[in-house]
Amino acid sequence: MKRQPGKGVDGAGLGPGKKTRLNRILHQHGLRNGTAIFLPCDHGLEHGPWDYFGNPVVSDPAYIIRLALEGAFNGIGVRRR
Repeated sequence: MKRQPGKGVDGAGLGPGKKTRLNRILHQHGLRNGTAIFLPCDHGLEHGPWDYFGNPVVSDPAYIIRLALEGAFNGIGVRRR
């Protein structure tokens, strides 16, 4: 897949379904200006759970979602095991 500069999503060589989903991410969520920003959330996998003992709210999924919505993030990046 070779990207064509200046063509945006249309020049990315993607199928119609992927173009639609990418367009939704870039223009219907978050900043809605064609850029995407994701909130990384590793729930202690990177550093260990002891990093969160002082601030246990950061391990609450509802808090993470609220933080992402308030910060106009396009999504939340989580790590798969």
